[in-house]
Amino acid sequence: MAYAYAAVTSLMVTIERHLLQPHPTLLQHTKQMESLYKKLGYLQEFLTGSEKESGRGEAIATRGLEAKIRDVALEAEDIIELYLVNESPSHGLLRKLFHHPNSIDSLEIKFRWSLQKVMKRLNAIDRGLMKMKSRRSRGMIMREVERRNSLPKGSSNSKPRARKPSRQSSKFSVMIGHDYELGMVKNQLTRHSSKKLEILSIFGMGGLGKTTFCSSVYDDPVIMSHFDDKRAWITVSQEYTIGEILLGLLRCIVALTHDEIKRQNQGELAERLYKSLKGNRYLIVLDDVWTTKAWDDLKRYFPDDENGSRIMLTTRLKEVATYASSSKPPHQLRFLNADESWNLFNERVFSWEDFPPEFVKIGKDVAKKCQGLPLAIVVVASLLSKLDRRLDEWEKVAGTINSLLKLDVDQQCAGILSLSYNHLPYFLKACFLYFAVFPEDSEIPVKKLIRLWSAEGFLKVDGDKTGEEVAEECLVDLVDRSLVLVRKQSLSGEIKTCKVHDLLFAFCLTKSRNENFAFVQSEHSNAGFPFQPSQKVHRRISLQARTSDNVDDLYFDPNTLKVARSILFFDGGFLLFMFRKLEHSHLKLLRVLDLPVDRLIALPRAIVGLVNLRYLAFTTGHKFPLPITISKLHNLQTLHIRTPPREYVSLPNTIWNMPQLRHLLVRCYLSDPLQSAEIDGKEQRVALENLQTFSGLRPLSCTKEVLQQIPNIKKLEIFCTQDDYNCCRARKNWFDNLACLNRVETLSFVVEGDAFRPKLSSFPSSIKKLTLSNTFLPWKDMDTIGMLPNLEVLKAKDKAFQGPEWEPAEQGFRRLKFLLLGETNLRHWKATADHFPCLEHLTLRSCNRLLKIPNAFVDIDTLQLIVLHECRDTAVASAQQIQQKRLEEYGDDGLDVHVYRGPPLNHSIHLAWESLDTETPIEKADSFLSPVIEANVGFQTEKGQEADSFLSFACFSLL
Repeated sequence: MAYAYAAVTSLMVTIERHLLQPHPTLLQHTKQMESLYKKLGYLQEFLTGSEKESGRGEAIATRGLEAKIRDVALEAEDIIELYLVNESPSHGLLRKLFHHPNSIDSLEIKFRWSLQKVMKRLNAIDRGLMKMKSRRSRGMIMREVERRNSLPKGSSNSKPRARKPSRQSSKFSVMIGHDYELGMVKNQLTRHSSKKLEILSIFGMGGLGKTTFCSSVYDDPVIMSHFDDKRAWITVSQEYTIGEILLGLLRCIVALTHDEIKRQNQGELAERLYKSLKGNRYLIVLDDVWTTKAWDDLKRYFPDDENGSRIMLTTRLKEVATYASSSKPPHQLRFLNADESWNLFNERVFSWEDFPPEFVKIGKDVAKKCQGLPLAIVVVASLLSKLDRRLDEWEKVAGTINSLLKLDVDQQCAGILSLSYNHLPYFLKACFLYFAVFPEDSEIPVKKLIRLWSAEGFLKVDGDKTGEEVAEECLVDLVDRSLVLVRKQSLSGEIKTCKVHDLLFAFCLTKSRNENFAFVQSEHSNAGFPFQPSQKVHRRISLQARTSDNVDDLYFDPNTLKVARSILFFDGGFLLFMFRKLEHSHLKLLRVLDLPVDRLIALPRAIVGLVNLRYLAFTTGHKFPLPITISKLHNLQTLHIRTPPREYVSLPNTIWNMPQLRHLLVRCYLSDPLQSAEIDGKEQRVALENLQTFSGLRPLSCTKEVLQQIPNIKKLEIFCTQDDYNCCRARKNWFDNLACLNRVETLSFVVEGDAFRPKLSSFPSSIKKLTLSNTFLPWKDMDTIGMLPNLEVLKAKDKAFQGPEWEPAEQGFRRLKFLLLGETNLRHWKATADHFPCLEHLTLRSCNRLLKIPNAFVDIDTLQLIVLHECRDTAVASAQQIQQKRLEEYGDDGLDVHVYRGPPLNHSIHLAWESLDTETPIEKADSFLSPVIEANVGFQTEKGQEADSFLSFACFSLL
């Protein structure tokens, strides 16, 4: 039972957090807390060991004990946290002022008495554990004897295995099998004689690999090039809104600002999508479509210009596939054959190390019994890859798979998913069940997920690791077990977003409901409105979609609201319910509150009374100051305020009185730290020593006084507007203050608006990843950046550097692996392989004046990928020449070149031509050419010609 382990761990974390504070509220109860903590440690050890036990009778007894452990841990945590809330400065002071002193004593007496009751229940559980351990010891001895007698000679026994890295190197797992079908579909997309818009529908049961199949097509370099970067992918799912679908498709094709997203209604989004696709050859993937209505809702937004555009659609239902398809019948994805099944299984298990033949024999048998269902094969293969190399363990899994053969394919798949879940360590079970709080098919930002896990408190943190580091390891483990899919990765390979396969999500949702781990309200959840008082008490609540127009129908048992720890909103219609409950202080123990809508014009006063909050996120469409009382949230770890791009939030200086802050995600000005009271006769500044991430700091706040008091910051984003430019002119060397941050690893400097050129003279030597955007720096400043000893990733985005020529300095960029250059007027790049000795990935975006990539890059042995977005044909040709030369001279085929082309120039000319409001053709030509020639803008054609020669011909050909 995952919830039992999560409850015990959460209680231990709660005790640790309060006893380790400088002035702990529980100080007078230290002895009781230490005794309770010790017992919890024993229970945690038992739960960790119980996950490996087998035997029906023992399993039933274990589950009964686990349920008792869960209940007593949850009750104890409620008792302690309610006491702490009542003793907090915001609550305890009023109680002491307006209540009789005897009520204070009665609270203490009640707290001690409640703890004593908890300890008695724990002692009873302890006695039950002792009896079970005694029986278990005898059984383990007998099983070990039997196991040793059954082991074949020479077989391995519980050999330790090194942890393997995540194998999901792309947003979906690698496609194995279906080679013929892949070739056929690619041919239909690119070489089919029909120029009309065609819809290719692919259908089959869940788990067959429809999404992976389409992904292999979508990401194929030939397909990328053929559709000129006009490609978009959206997951429709059972629950969808047309506005969200349109927005998701637009984001794949054009860059959208927050203001544009906020201003545009569904009709405007639809018009913009249509115009963005109009005249272009495009590829759209509509993944996981469930109804014919969904196709009818969307098809009107895709223009047919008879230029070979295509739409791929995946669905489980043949009816939907047939309805949406063009003249050709839909493609039914088949099951894998025996050889393909074994190849997929082998790639997941045996490709990493050698195994004795008896293990391979079991593997082939298991792969065959999965009956060609890829999801089942991948999940059970990942399970076996995590087990110790013990023959009896493998045989046990094979036996379970064998027992499922009598069931139909759907039931077999469900059984395999259950088997994989049951083999998870308890701490991973809680992490997996947490995915139920997100909407189905949602793409989940990993940073958010990790911060939520850390705030929930169900992960055990040992040694020098942070909660975020432990959470990240858990996520990678779930990815390795094929229970979580990687959707997006950073240049350096870090997971940026993830999701859960819909079959796994359905299993996760059911398991979460059965264990009462979380309550989820959505259109397709079994629970509906109104909720009955007999419902269980819920500690995690996810409100995703209303099934009633009257929010007052939303009913929770009062006990649920008293003990609720997390509420995540995915529908703004629930806000009225939320604020009413806040007004009546029903949610005192809340740890996580996420309000992802932009209706807040001020922070509700009741929120600052939620002193137990560890994670607070909300969206606002307005600029407003946070109240000074925000510091009452002394347990807060993450504060995330989402604002429009040009808006910011005023933080009060009381923010320095929030020592638990780890992630501050808000565009803001931060005042100098407060002076604290005297400590040992000396006045000391308050520091945010736990702060790891600060996203949105304004340049005026980059003073030594501020930066020295966030000494452990790892990720810093400085956000600058034109207003900051005028203020910073008097502080020309403010950038130098960043040198005092000796632990920062990721630094971003983002300028919005007109050119703002900071003076770069020094950086923290600890930087591993640097992002600059719209800074208009000269290329000579690259010499300073190149000398950073630990720099691995450099993103020079959107006019970060300007100038026609760049020749890097010697001995720079010694460890640089990933380089991105975007929207620069660079024309000549003079560099050798020695300038970038470790470069692996080069991306050029809108570098439409760059003539070529240096030929010497052929000698960079580490270079694996060159990506070009909207670059000259000559630059594309130089990349392809480097690739070809690597292959011909060194026999190295490890360099890939991906090319994304913009819309054809003649189409752009026609759009610009038609937009001119003049009367005669001659006036049009004059209006069109004059600003181009005067600005000496080097527009390119497909042959790389300059505007002053080509546009003259183009304009007069239009007359």
